[in-house]
Amino acid sequence: MTVEVLKNWNKMKGHLKREFPILNNNDVTQRTGKDEEMMQNILFKTGKTEAEMTLFLNDVLAK
Repeated sequence: MTVEVLKNWNKMKGHLKREFPILNNNDVTQRTGKDEEMMQNILFKTGKTEAEMTLFLNDVLAK
């Protein structure tokens, strides 16, 4: 994840939960030093690749 995505995580998690209703608050809650683990869990639950998720998150940032 990019620094910009992490800086805007509150915006990101709202979009993630709307786009992928399978995700819950626990799945998208940032924990210190656990960003990569959180992203791997999101990828697993959504079935998306890292490239697909990066594209999605960058699109959200652009809005």
